[in-house]
Amino acid sequence: MSIFNDIAQGVVSAVQEHFRLSAPSKNDSSTGIRSSGLDLANPQKVQQCYRWNRRKCVRAITQPSSARCPVKLEETFNYFRGIWETVGSPAERPLPEPPTRPPVVEILSRDFVADCLRSCENSSPGEDLISYRHWREIDPSCTVLTRLFNICLQVADIPASWKFSRTILIHKKDELDRLDNWRPISLSNTIYKLFTKCMARKLSDWCEMNEVLSSAQKGFSPFDGVLEHNFLLAQHLESARRVKTDKFTVWLDISNAFGSVPKQVILDSLVACGVDVDFVTLISNIYEGSTTRVLTEEGPTPPIKILSGVKQGCPLSGILFNLAIDKVLHTIQENREHRAVLAFADDIVLMSDSAADLQELITTTSDELRALCLHLNPRKCATLHLSGRVPTGSRNSTFLLDGVPVSALEDGEEYKYLVKPAGFFLQKNFRTANEALSLIEKLCGSQLSQWQKLDALKTFMFPTMSFAMRTAQLGKTDWAEVDLAARREIKNILSLPSNASNHYIYGNRKLGCCGLPSAAQDSDYYLVDSAFKLLTSKDEEVAIQALGQLTRTVRHRLGR
Repeated sequence: MSIFNDIAQGVVSAVQEHFRLSAPSKNDSSTGIRSSGLDLANPQKVQQCYRWNRRKCVRAITQPSSARCPVKLEETFNYFRGIWETVGSPAERPLPEPPTRPPVVEILSRDFVADCLRSCENSSPGEDLISYRHWREIDPSCTVLTRLFNICLQVADIPASWKFSRTILIHKKDELDRLDNWRPISLSNTIYKLFTKCMARKLSDWCEMNEVLSSAQKGFSPFDGVLEHNFLLAQHLESARRVKTDKFTVWLDISNAFGSVPKQVILDSLVACGVDVDFVTLISNIYEGSTTRVLTEEGPTPPIKILSGVKQGCPLSGILFNLAIDKVLHTIQENREHRAVLAFADDIVLMSDSAADLQELITTTSDELRALCLHLNPRKCATLHLSGRVPTGSRNSTFLLDGVPVSALEDGEEYKYLVKPAGFFLQKNFRTANEALSLIEKLCGSQLSQWQKLDALKTFMFPTMSFAMRTAQLGKTDWAEVDLAARREIKNILSLPSNASNHYIYGNRKLGCCGLPSAAQDSDYYLVDSAFKLLTSKDEEVAIQALGQLTRTVRHRLGR
């Protein structure tokens, strides 16, 4: 293995030398989180940054400096050391006889690795300073990378230098001085992230081919899980008014889900679903000896061993976590005719037709997760008892989670589930449209060149509205206001008079036009596309409910 370590390090050193990437000095490495240093008033610097990394440049233009964690280095070190270096003891349960299934991966082809590399966004590099763009330029056919990765498969291990990472803290919400309100994101070397991306794709394809995961789990899957889960939840609540009955829902939050799941739980779940021994050994060795240093205002912490949890930011973490809790989802749904649980990674929703049954579901879920050393956080959970009987609205029902009452939503109160607000009698939310207007103003007022501004609008502004359009959060007239503001700024960028024809803005680029989308028109397209996706979903429950809603809508419109 030492020879392989030297070979891998030699490849990295050659790339660093080719691009003149000097490793940070000891003085630099001891500093804390550094600012990007982008001078937004300098057109040359801004345009150069956009050509190198569009996402990073747009983030610097549109988003203010993110809040930094004020917690002291020693406290941060002790907190994460207590999480990652604490090995949980999952409940001992007999493992069923695993099914016999084909290997997850035997060898990687150059085309497959190249496809994975092409799909990688040029995000922040690791300590070796090598970005995905560097790899694409120096090894476009992925010949060297493929050979390195196939050696990893043969020895079922990765080079020691790939096991080191830095961790940054991203604020989620609420108080800044509470470390549980900060999400740890691992920044590993890009060669490691590319390899684990290849493994994650192979494992995901293997799970889909063998139908391993519960149909309730839509996180990190080929399904449009956000759309489908929001649709099923909306249908569950809408049926209360349609059938004039009561419906019960609870949104559950797992405390530090990705950082708490024991390594043994992950390995046991892989074995239980029939993953081959070589791949299980590879996953075990990837985490064996892994360390990270958390970046703070005072500098990086001492190295912390990762003995528990998965690394957020690692491409493998999502599918591994899904497999770890899959048994929980199967237990909840067992012997139930209709969907009782929705899961998007660690975001879990339970649905029932009776209060007693929902309480039983909550207790079962808590017990099953506790057996995996995972714990629910009652403070961040919420329930909704919606009654379709007159007067239609929420009811104040109490549900207990480990003896602690869970907060109940009232009329007008919302719980944000997978971006979309959920609740009863919610007011129209113009936040998405307002954010789009703010993006238009910031991008068009920046020092980007003309073509870069148009490219940024198409690439980063319009896509921010797609989910709100898919889920019909605003009407077509509301999106038309966004179009009006965008047209005004675009004509100003192109030095066009205000009464210039709009066809030049929206026309096809092949005909010499700008080819910008229209939010109002796209809102119609997205609704049709969403309906088609739901009706043709591979999830039978989704397709049946979508067809039922379509049938009811047509009958209502025809008056039959």
